[in-house]
Amino acid sequence: MAEGKRKGKLVTVIVIAVLLVITIAVGRFVGGLPDDLFSDVGLRSGQTGDSSEFCVHFINVGQGDCTLFTCGDTAVLVDGGEYAQANTVVNYLKNQSVDDIDCLIATHPHSDHIGSLSSVITKFKVNSLIMPQLPEELVPTTSAYERFLKAVSANVKDVIPAKAGKSYTYGKLVIDVLSPGKTYDDLNNMSVVARISCGGASVMTTGDAGTTVEKDIIAAGYNLKSDILKVGHHGSRTSTGDKWLKAVDPDIAVISCGKNNDYGHPHKEVVNRLKKAGVEYRRTDLEGSIVYRYDGKDFTEVDVL
Repeated sequence: MAEGKRKGKLVTVIVIAVLLVITIAVGRFVGGLPDDLFSDVGLRSGQTGDSSEFCVHFINVGQGDCTLFTCGDTAVLVDGGEYAQANTVVNYLKNQSVDDIDCLIATHPHSDHIGSLSSVITKFKVNSLIMPQLPEELVPTTSAYERFLKAVSANVKDVIPAKAGKSYTYGKLVIDVLSPGKTYDDLNNMSVVARISCGGASVMTTGDAGTTVEKDIIAAGYNLKSDILKVGHHGSRTSTGDKWLKAVDPDIAVISCGKNNDYGHPHKEVVNRLKKAGVEYRRTDLEGSIVYRYDGKDFTEVDVL
């Protein structure tokens, strides 16, 4: 009798295994499988686990800026580094299974921020673009900006002039534009400053905006509290003032800059401000790309995905 029971259990196990193999094969054939099937059998689908997770990727593009936000199937990209970094950015996005960019933010038209975007725009569908509307005297005549504008003209239909106080929602990602709220006489200060949030988590992005802009944003009375601060202007002493740090009150700050760059970024003054404020800071020049995932309570650093 015991031997019969063992044979019965063995048959049951074999039947379950065969059914699972058939289910997976059929699922692949028809184009997909429910996520819970993978978790039930101890497997994971996708590179970031739960598709609803909020992740922020500070992509190492040398002396430049490039930040990817993902939440579920939604992707928002802020800047892209120099033109020479195009392959780095494109390959990174593909590795994250990004097909469409729901919103692209070009903070301002300096080549270390928009250089690669002409390539990105031609290789990915970009649904919306947020960029500053510049006064004529500040419009660049550089080849990088010309390439960028040509790519935008040919591929992007929804171009949104950045205006302080405006809010845009893409999936579960919310973009609150905080600046520019007026016209500045410096191209860096015309940078799009935006607080990007998903659920209870938020990240402050600043482009190259300086302390003058930071003070104007604080005076406007916006909600600035953010879990992570992308440090302004690659850690230049002209940004990330004490009052700004107090208002944003981040737990983590990330500095995007090139190794042994000619500008001395990040400046010691900024590093000292961060230390004084008790903010943990990270650097792409020393660590490469840095990725954080929000687990519903906190941001946790994860390996580059």
